[in-house]
Amino acid sequence: MDTNHAPIPLPTAPRAASLRCLDALAIAGPAGLRTVDPVRLARPLELLLRVVAAGPAGESAELVLPALWPGADSRRWRVSLATALRTLDAQLGSRGAIAVDGDRLRVDEAALRVDSLAFERALAPLLNPFRMPLPHEREAARHALAATRGAEFLPGNESAWAGAARMRIADAVARAASILDRPRARGQTPAR
Repeated sequence: MDTNHAPIPLPTAPRAASLRCLDALAIAGPAGLRTVDPVRLARPLELLLRVVAAGPAGESAELVLPALWPGADSRRWRVSLATALRTLDAQLGSRGAIAVDGDRLRVDEAALRVDSLAFERALAPLLNPFRMPLPHEREAARHALAATRGAEFLPGNESAWAGAARMRIADAVARAASILDRPRARGQTPAR
């Protein structure tokens, strides 16, 4: 694994905490930067990482909550979720890192900047089959690919949800690289 790459620039937001999931798990909040063992996760952090692993669209609470609190009923899940969200807010020093939209849990990127989500957002215009990416979108995707070459999502965490995220991100990387290597129009050479 190549660890000599530049970090993806994260979108700026006032007083937002940041979470690095590519190459190593680290949280930057009011207490500064701290690394976290991706194998031994407290439930609030595992909740956050499961939501991050689902990508920009987030995850269904009906899938996440029973996995974190097996055997609990729906009332207990709601209480456990509220407690986990308060704990995360305190740890990150940022309110509302996880937004609850009906049954969906997703990262509020104004409250928490996440490198893997920024990476996926940079590739999204390139991977959209319904429109051609603009030149600046192609360049952003090229930069994101170069900045994360060899990076892995939550290395060391062998859970099914982390593995699924790694596979989704690896597929996006392969498709984006293939698109960038293709000529944009007949007779053109790939821009490098």
